[in-house]
Amino acid sequence: MRDTESSTHPSLPLVAMAFLSHSMLQFTSFDNINLHFKLAKLVQRFGKIQAHNNKDGMSNMQWLSKIFESGAEFLDANFLPAMLISAVIVGLLFPKVGLCAHGFGLSKWATFGVFLISGLSLRTSEIGGVIYAWAPLLFGVVSSLFITPLVAVLILRFTINPKEFVTGLALFSCMPTTLSSGVSLTQMAGANTALALSLTLISNFLGLFTIPLMISILVAPTLGVSVPAGSLVKSLVQTSLIPLVIGKVIRACASGFIDARRKQLSMLSTIFLVLVPWMQISHGRDLFLSVKMQNIVAVGTLGMVMHWIFLAWNSFIMFKCTGDEDLHQKKYNSWAIILTASQKTLPVAIAVIGCLGNSMGEPGLLVLPCLISHISQIVFDSFLVQRWIQDDLQKYQNFN
Repeated sequence: MRDTESSTHPSLPLVAMAFLSHSMLQFTSFDNINLHFKLAKLVQRFGKIQAHNNKDGMSNMQWLSKIFESGAEFLDANFLPAMLISAVIVGLLFPKVGLCAHGFGLSKWATFGVFLISGLSLRTSEIGGVIYAWAPLLFGVVSSLFITPLVAVLILRFTINPKEFVTGLALFSCMPTTLSSGVSLTQMAGANTALALSLTLISNFLGLFTIPLMISILVAPTLGVSVPAGSLVKSLVQTSLIPLVIGKVIRACASGFIDARRKQLSMLSTIFLVLVPWMQISHGRDLFLSVKMQNIVAVGTLGMVMHWIFLAWNSFIMFKCTGDEDLHQKKYNSWAIILTASQKTLPVAIAVIGCLGNSMGEPGLLVLPCLISHISQIVFDSFLVQRWIQDDLQKYQNFN
C-alpha cells in the first residue's frame, strides 16, 4: 500500500534534491554553443539507441511505449521523492511562480488539503483491542513526544552552514510520529497494526500541544528567540486538526467511495505536501544556491544518525526492559512501537515551520533537512523491515 509519507526507493540518494537542483541551474547557465553541443550529442546517442532497437526488430512505437511504461512504473513507485525533487528544481529555476503562489495564500490551503486527505484515509476500526497493549502504547507516546525531542539539544551543538540546517533538524526531532508510513511498515512487518495506528493518532493529537512546549524549551533558548506557544497551538489546530476531523467525518459517510480511490488520494496528498516546500524554496532561492554540497551531505548524515539513535533507544526499551511475556507477542508489539516511535512526520513539520514564519530563519532552508531526513528514515526502515522478515523466515525454516 502506498501512502504520502512512504512512497520511496532505496536507490535514491539522500542528497538527490539538492544535487539535481544545482546541476539543473548549472546546465541552464551554459552559453548557446555549449547547449547546442550537448543537444547534438544527445540526439546522436538517441539515434544510436534507436538504430540498435530497430536492428533487434523493435519498432519506434514499441520502443517508446516501453520507455514510457518503465518511466510510469518508476514514477508510481517513487512518487513522493520524485515530486520533492521536482519541487526543489522548479522552485530554484522559476522562483517567481512560487512567490506568486505564496502571495495568493496557497501554502495554507495546501497544508489544509494534506490533513483533509489524511482524515479521509484514516481507518480507526482496528484500534479497539489495543487496550491489552496499553503499556507499550504509553511508552511509545512518551518516547515520541517527550524523550526523542531531547536530541534537539545535541543537534544544535553542531555547526553546519547555514545555521537553518541544524535548526530545521532540531525542529524535526520535536515532531510526533509519521501519519501513515509507520503504520504501513508495521503492517508490512506483520506486527501490531492497531497499536501503531493508536500511537499515530494519540501522538499527533497530543503533539498539537507538546510541539510548542518542546520547541520553547529545547530549541528557542539556544537561538535566543521566543516562541508564542499559544498562537502556535491555535495555528496547528486550524491547519491540521480541523481538516483532519472534517476528513474523518466525510469518511464516515462515504468510506467505500474513498477506499476505492486511495491511490489517487495518496497522489493528491503528495502534490499538496510538496507545494509548501516549493513555495518556501522559491522564496529562499538565493540563500539555497549559496549552500555548499558538503553541508547538505553533512546535515543528511546527521539526520540519519538521529534516526538511528531513536531506533536504538526504542529497541533497547522494548526488548530489554519489558516483562517476560511470550516472545512472539513481545515481537508483535515491539516492532510496532520501534517503527512508529522512531519516525518523525514531515507534514506537521512543514506546518510548524510555516506557522513560525521567519522567526528561526529562512523557511526554505529549515524545510530542506526535514525533507532529507524524512526520505532517509523511510528508506532505512524499509530495509530494516525486510531484514526482520528474512530473519523470521530463516528461523522458521531452521525450526522445521
